[in-house]
Amino acid sequence: IESRAICRYLEAKYKGRGTELIPSQNVQSLGLFEQAASIETSYFDPFASGIVFERVFKKSVRHSSEVEEFIRGFFF
Repeated sequence: IESRAICRYLEAKYKGRGTELIPSQNVQSLGLFEQAASIETSYFDPFASGIVFERVFKKSVRHSSEVEEFIRGFFF
């Protein structure tokens, strides 16, 4: 469910076996990566999550009480 954590895990597990996913040799590159990850988390994800809920999940729920229950179970 937490794709960012999964990506960081894969990077750590397979470090040195191909393309580096998270820069580690250059502190400036690492800073830029972390800045971009923070921007994605703060500014993109909240809006994208709302759109995904409206376009994908809401169609499978018919009544407003089901929607509220789904939201509570999925997000909290």
